[in-house]
Amino acid sequence: QSLGEHNTIALSIGGTNYVYVLGGQNSSGTNLSAVYKASIDSSANIQAFSTTSQSQLPQVLYAPSTITQSIGGTDYVYVIGGFNGVANQSAVYKASIDASANINAFSTTSQAQLPQIRRQHTTIAQSILGTIYVYVLGGNNPTSTSHSTVYKASIDASANFNTFSTTGQSQLPQELDQHTTITQAIGGTNYVYVFGGNNGTTNHSTVYKSQIDGDFYKSEYPNLYDSGSWTGGTFSYFHEATMRGTGGF
Repeated sequence: QSLGEHNTIALSIGGTNYVYVLGGQNSSGTNLSAVYKASIDSSANIQAFSTTSQSQLPQVLYAPSTITQSIGGTDYVYVIGGFNGVANQSAVYKASIDASANINAFSTTSQAQLPQIRRQHTTIAQSILGTIYVYVLGGNNPTSTSHSTVYKASIDASANFNTFSTTGQSQLPQELDQHTTITQAIGGTNYVYVFGGNNGTTNHSTVYKSQIDGDFYKSEYPNLYDSGSWTGGTFSYFHEATMRGTGGF
């Protein structure tokens, strides 16, 4: 079926590559809780999608964020925030993925929840000095107000999210939702790039770059740095390129 503002993840399990599509909204405007799985064949083609043996999301969700992590030899999927058709959510759900590449039941048990409700945010994960950290960037709240907040949380040895905090995190230079975010290691340094998005009134083509230094964000955007309210600087414009289009999704 047609889907908008869903999440997609990919994993290699038992020598086979799989893709999963979670939640979203169909062409009738109905939010969904469906989780679809498909394998990718040796010619790099995606096979038929199916919900068979896949635990579905505990509630319908539109525009959450989703990440995967392998911890202690088990693959986990985490679904963060989103909109359930009535209200934005702060929930963090965790599910394990079994040896047959099926997603087990989602649960909030032992997972720290977001400090604020969010949708149309982004989430990234990075391993630093042996600890896995999760960062949640931007998004909007129930009044559709965009946010510049960056939250950080660690993941413990039991694969559970610890408490989220903004402490030590440079915040986005402007309020953003519907953006995209990636991480990349270059020359021994971990970088974060934030692309496009909407600041509540206007779509943007801006690309921001920051780096993760130890356990906090660092970069050199002068105006925000001059405000004296940032530890180690903030996000800076990525001068080498900006997107020719606009928007995030």
